[in-house]
Amino acid sequence: DHGIVVLRGHLVNGVESGLFLEYENEKVVWIGYYQNGQRYMEVRNHIVKQDHSQGDGSGEFYELDENGKVTQLCLYVQGLKHRVIARFSGDVMTEFDENEKRTYEGEYTGSVKNGFMREGTGKEYAKGGRIVEYFGDWKNGKRNGIGTEYRGLRVLYIGEWKNGMKDGKGKEMDENGKMVYNGKWRDGKRSGMGEEWTNGKGGRFGHWKDGKMNGMGYERGGNGVVKRGCLFENGEVKRVVQEFDEKTMVEYDENGRKVYEGEFKGDIEK
Repeated sequence: DHGIVVLRGHLVNGVESGLFLEYENEKVVWIGYYQNGQRYMEVRNHIVKQDHSQGDGSGEFYELDENGKVTQLCLYVQGLKHRVIARFSGDVMTEFDENEKRTYEGEYTGSVKNGFMREGTGKEYAKGGRIVEYFGDWKNGKRNGIGTEYRGLRVLYIGEWKNGMKDGKGKEMDENGKMVYNGKWRDGKRSGMGEEWTNGKGGRFGHWKDGKMNGMGYERGGNGVVKRGCLFENGEVKRVVQEFDEKTMVEYDENGRKVYEGEFKGDIEK
C-alpha cells in the first residue's frame, strides 16, 4: 500500500525541469532538480529562495536542521556552497558580506517564504566585520528608533532614526567626541529647533531647514550669553533683529534702523 507521489514544480515544453518537490501523502519526501524529465540533483536539507535560483543548482539556499529550522542562508554555485550570506541562531541573525565578514548581528523577523530582515535591536559593522558602526533599533531592515552611530571607537551621533536616516531628536559629535549640534533632524539633515556648538560651547540656536539655519536664530558670545538675534537664510545672517547687553535690548527694523532700546523680559531660549 503506497501513497500517491505528487510532483510540484515547473514544466518546460511539457517536461519537468528545474526545482521540484515530491510529496507522498502530503509530506515532502524529496527536494531537488529535474532535468529533461528525470531527477538530476537532490537538495538535502535545503530550501531554495526561488527568486534568486537557477536550474543548475545555483542560487541562494536556506539550510535547515533536523527539526526544519533555518540555520543558514548560503549562496550555491552549480550545487556547491560558495559562501554564507546569513546565519541564524535562536533570536539572533548574523549577516556577512561577499568576503564572509560580519556586517550585522542582532534581532530579526521574517520567514523562508518572505525572506528575513533586521528588526529589533542589533549592531551593524564597518568593513572588516570587527568595528561597530551602529548599535540600536531596526525596523523593516533599516535603522529606526533610538540608536548610536560610530566612526572607529568614537560616537558620531546619538538619537532618533527613521527609515535609515537621522530623524527626530539627536546629538552630533565631531572626531574628538565633542558635541557640535543638539536638536531636531529630518531625513538625515538638521531640521527644526537646534543649537550648533563650538569647542564644547553653544554658538547659534534657532530654526534649521535642510541642514542650514533658516528663520529666526540667536548667537551666543564667548561666555555663552546670548548677544544677538538674527534672521538667517541658508545658513547666513540676512539681518540683525535684536542685540542684547545684560539687561538692555536693542531692536532694528528690516532696514537696520534702531526702533527700540531698553529693558526687556522673556526667556529667549524658549
